[in-house]
Amino acid sequence: MASLPDPDILLARCRALALLDAILDADAPTHSFVSDWHEGVGLAYMDNGSGDQYAVVFDPPGVFLYGFDHESDATTKESPPWTGDGATGRHRDRLQH
Repeated sequence: MASLPDPDILLARCRALALLDAILDADAPTHSFVSDWHEGVGLAYMDNGSGDQYAVVFDPPGVFLYGFDHESDATTKESPPWTGDGATGRHRDRLQH
């Protein structure tokens, strides 16, 4: 985790990436940012339409990251996508599908 930027820097980068993606591909952006996902909570997410995705939840108490790469060695055909099982805290219900 030491290679991750501070939350404020990550937030700025996620917003910039979503804005750039909206400008360059307004019809089908891959990266998005929802500043009011829930009260006081922002959400950055990416879905490339090919099975790869990530989400970053920006909450005052901390940042939560989730990522899935369908070509990763850690992913097998037997591994279903994460449904939020095991999540704790105030966003547990929001993360479960």
